[in-house]
Amino acid sequence: MLVTARLKRAAELLIPHSVRARREEERLRERVRVKEERRLERVARRRAALLDSDADLRSYTAEGTERIGRVVREHTATGAADRNLDLVLRALEHAGIDHFLVPGRSPQRHVLGVHRSRRKDLLEAMRELHDDSPLYALAPGPDGKAARISAYVDGALDAEVKSGLVIRFAELLLSEHGDEFGGFDHGCDVEFWRDATKVLAGERAEHALDRLRVKIPVDAMEGALLARAPTGSPTY
Repeated sequence: MLVTARLKRAAELLIPHSVRARREEERLRERVRVKEERRLERVARRRAALLDSDADLRSYTAEGTERIGRVVREHTATGAADRNLDLVLRALEHAGIDHFLVPGRSPQRHVLGVHRSRRKDLLEAMRELHDDSPLYALAPGPDGKAARISAYVDGALDAEVKSGLVIRFAELLLSEHGDEFGGFDHGCDVEFWRDATKVLAGERAEHALDRLRVKIPVDAMEGALLARAPTGSPTY
């Protein structure tokens, strides 16, 4: 058996490098394909189990993507925004995280401020409370629209969503006929704010101050929390 293994390795050394590299690349692609296939199978099972667990949930297709929404009998834009705000507030209160209401730039949704150091705690609380639910987390783009989207039921959130300066949480609401009433625009935005003293002490303080969400005099920043304005947004 040992001799056979040695002969096999010796034979492989005679294969041209380009051929060995191509074979290794093919094996790598196959491993990636199998891994993704298994992930999709797990996602399909989790989604099916979620739909079976709640008669008010429904699967539908939007922008070429399968989504899960909750059927509601009555709907208002304010009600959709308030519902998503409540989902986030439950997690913040569950984890004992200080938070504050931030003036938003859109009447469609609420915005909350949280210290950046509590991001991990918030994400863990959201996962604990909403792991088996139709809740979505997403990274808003410069225009406020969803740029990257992750469903809690699918498992781990997209890394870019989790690390963003703003994370929007939303549950999609549908009419009894399957029309989407409350979409991602009605989600609750959570902005992650920093201590002003740390911003001022940074090597790129001037650059950071130029990109603040709210402009205030430097001498008034003691004890304040600061947030960077989203790309493409005006500063106040």
